Amino acid sequence: MIIYQKKKVGVKKMTKDVRKRFTFRIPHDMYEQLKHKAKKRGVSINSLILMILDDWDNDKRGENDG
Repeated sequence: MIIYQKKKVGVKKMTKDVRKRFTFRIPHDMYEQLKHKAKKRGVSINSLILMILDDWDNDKRGENDG
């Protein structure tokens, strides 16, 4: 798949999509909570989950340093 990325000057540049798809099943209630939090922050559910995973990974790395 090829995606388009906007450059700062407004010109689009074609790049290869190197992301991987992953199906994640969660309870309906948890999905609704994520949906609400994502909307409140103005991001997609996918972006919110990526932020949560990144924060968790950073916390775990910090635990290993000490």
